[in-house]
Amino acid sequence: MEKETSSNNSNRGFNFVVKWSVLFFVVLVIVGLIYRSLYPVKLNLNQDEYIKQVFTIQKSDVYDEPSDTTTVVGEFEPSEILFVIDEQGDQYLVRPLLTTYIDSVWINQNHVFDYSREHYRQWQYVQDSRRFDSED
Repeated sequence: MEKETSSNNSNRGFNFVVKWSVLFFVVLVIVGLIYRSLYPVKLNLNQDEYIKQVFTIQKSDVYDEPSDTTTVVGEFEPSEILFVIDEQGDQYLVRPLLTTYIDSVWINQNHVFDYSREHYRQWQYVQDSRRFDSED
């Protein structure tokens, strides 16, 4: 008799945890869907929304204002494709290909090249050959 009640209690406890876990999962999925509908991920800008495309050639710090002395708000890895929205001095206001936590930031012009598929492919080939040649 005692084993049955402890087994019943343990089954009830397990069922309680499963029900609440499923409920929280459903609530989080709904909140996520609402968030994505309010703040959608923007994959590409239209041609008239940017000046040109560039890509990073080295790990680059990015700033929230057009100056190297302001606080660094993030960094881009080499080979990230960016959209130039504005230009000021030797800095570009860029937006990454995918909308991330970092939206529009300033980057030094010396850290980027103009993007074209062929130019990007050549640069990537040189980077890969350097990396694989140094590993041998």
